[in-house]
Amino acid sequence: MAGDAARMAEAEKLMKEAKKATTKSLTRWTLDWDSAAGDYEKAALIYSNCGRVPQAKEAYDLAAIAHDKAGNPFLAARCMENLATLLKDNGQSDVAPEVYVKASVFFARDNKPQQQADCLVKAARLVPASQSQQAIQWIKDGVDALEDSDRTHLALDLYRSLVQQQLRSNRPVDAIQTLKSLVKATVKMSQPSAIPKIGLEIIVLCISLGDTVLANREFQELCGVDGFRGREQALCYDLIAAAESRDQERLAELGKDQLITFCTVDVARLAKKLAVPAGPPIQRPGGAAVPASAAAGGLHARDEDDTN
Repeated sequence: MAGDAARMAEAEKLMKEAKKATTKSLTRWTLDWDSAAGDYEKAALIYSNCGRVPQAKEAYDLAAIAHDKAGNPFLAARCMENLATLLKDNGQSDVAPEVYVKASVFFARDNKPQQQADCLVKAARLVPASQSQQAIQWIKDGVDALEDSDRTHLALDLYRSLVQQQLRSNRPVDAIQTLKSLVKATVKMSQPSAIPKIGLEIIVLCISLGDTVLANREFQELCGVDGFRGREQALCYDLIAAAESRDQERLAELGKDQLITFCTVDVARLAKKLAVPAGPPIQRPGGAAVPASAAAGGLHARDEDDTN
């Protein structure tokens, strides 16, 4: 207890020194924001270690302001990020997101898009389901920050986070568009091996909407993308064919295919619940639809692979 009292006294002294450094007087004509920022930050750390969250919050807020006044937005951002983490770890996840967003603004001003995006994603992960639209926007802002700074390779995981948030917010159409953007980003990064799984997820989502016209259109577009081939391409074709022929048993069987297990959890969950659309079966025109690569690796070929 005595140790805590001594540390608290030290923190209070630092707070007073910081305030003094930023207050003009007869003997002080210039403000020392650098010194004040350092003292406020030291006080914040002491308060944090002593479990005094309100005092730590005040100190971190003042430290960020002082760092900003001193022309150090990166250090201001670090203060806000530390504060947000402190609030989150102490049961105040309701206010932590906005503090993470403040940190992201400072990082943006210091031209640190990766840290900016990281803070936006952290904020998005803390908001309740009722604020899902705000979470989606924050992740989009993170993606834009990375794309605009030519850091597409760092944005790939954020695209995945965005898809997850959109699906959990019951926005499958938006998720399809995000996956299509992910295809473009993956092509840009010369990662063709990742394309088949993304394409499969797009087709699963289209069929989950009961829209075989959309599924066909997206499938044909994907067939023009380098890397979309093999067993995933064949499974996409078979899924569309089963949905068009209104073969529920076949569609359910395909929805449990081993390849589906490699999709993201939310997409795999939807695949297991696929249902054929309403209305009469759709007859494919003769000679239409399946690309040579899909025909060569169709369902029969996939079944043979699984038995070997």
